[in-house]
Amino acid sequence: MAKVEQVKFDVMELHARPELAAQQRMVDDASGQVQIWRIENLELRELHPSSFGQFYGGDCYLVLYTYKRANKLQYILYMWQGRHATQDEITSSAYQAVAMDNKYSGVPVQVRVVMGKEPRHFLAIFKGKLIIFEGGTGRAGVTNPGPGARLFQVRGTHEMNTRATEVPARSSSLNTNDVFLLKTDHTIYLWYGKGCSGDEREMAKAVADVLSRQDKQVVMEGQEPAEFWVALGGKAPYTCDK
Repeated sequence: MAKVEQVKFDVMELHARPELAAQQRMVDDASGQVQIWRIENLELRELHPSSFGQFYGGDCYLVLYTYKRANKLQYILYMWQGRHATQDEITSSAYQAVAMDNKYSGVPVQVRVVMGKEPRHFLAIFKGKLIIFEGGTGRAGVTNPGPGARLFQVRGTHEMNTRATEVPARSSSLNTNDVFLLKTDHTIYLWYGKGCSGDEREMAKAVADVLSRQDKQVVMEGQEPAEFWVALGGKAPYTCDK
């Protein structure tokens, strides 16, 4: 996989230097107001901020971002559609997006977000704590299948470009260039590949705290305990190209 471009920039510069915002495909520093709805029974259910940033592949969401430009309210309406959502939910999310657009007199800019290919500004909204679950749902009262272990690949170097994406919980999913979080029933392993940076490690720590309050254990590539490989179903070859 391609390395995440490790570019640091001061978010305050986005206001002072509009050309930087354009270069980063950012309309602002992502500090505007955020509202999120999940499609439930083909209707919108607004989410509590405590669950912001956790997206499930079996769901569809609308994310309304409000900001000011020249003292005028502007809106971006993101439509995030999980790859395992039903066709009815996907259709409903598009319908609800049109209805919301009409509610705001056609002002919102609508952006369809492909799961796993979230744009830069979308990532920045969640301040480095975006977690994408491969399947399941965030709906209350619905029990998601609980595998013995879940593996998340964390990519990003600062709050504006980081996301954690669930990948198959097996050794072959690892990559020496990245940081991975392995969540088991009792602990979370922070696996640091030899090619990852200090910034990537710091962002992974923040994501791990959101993912679970379980004990955390740092594992350096090449120094894995036996329990780590057992949780992944055994040791196997993985991408080691730096």
